[in-house]
Amino acid sequence: HWNWFDPEVLAWRVHLGLDAAFLAHLAEMRRAVEPAGAALAARNRTADHLVALRSALAAMARAGGDRRAFAEADRDFHIAVSAASGNPLFRSFAGVVEAALEASFSLSSPDREGVAAIVARHAAIADAIEAGDSGLAAGAMLAVIDEGLARIAGEAE
Repeated sequence: HWNWFDPEVLAWRVHLGLDAAFLAHLAEMRRAVEPAGAALAARNRTADHLVALRSALAAMARAGGDRRAFAEADRDFHIAVSAASGNPLFRSFAGVVEAALEASFSLSSPDREGVAAIVARHAAIADAIEAGDSGLAAGAMLAVIDEGLARIAGEAE
């Protein structure tokens, strides 16, 4: 009966090590929630939200091969999307996203060329949010989540 949405519980679980089943559970939750948050962000974002999204993208690009800096910037991007949704429950869900991203980068780290591609896919989310296109924002977010899962699966083989 653990509260898996508690960031401390999730952090503890990540540090213990993650099995394939738990990673799949994280992925299912992200796929269910984050695209909806991105769609809401496209409707509710403010100029300040757009600045936060672009700032996180720039930090991702600057991080290059620095695994920790890239992971932190990626986390900041997803937090900015959830904040832009205008729904505080989406922001609270960011703890799950943070745990998933930490696990992802502990299992798989993109190379320099991979970083550029990941930044471009995240930029597509920001562009759709800025344009106010909910469907495109949701689809771009789903693509980012699925690409990350594929990268982890590919490196686990």
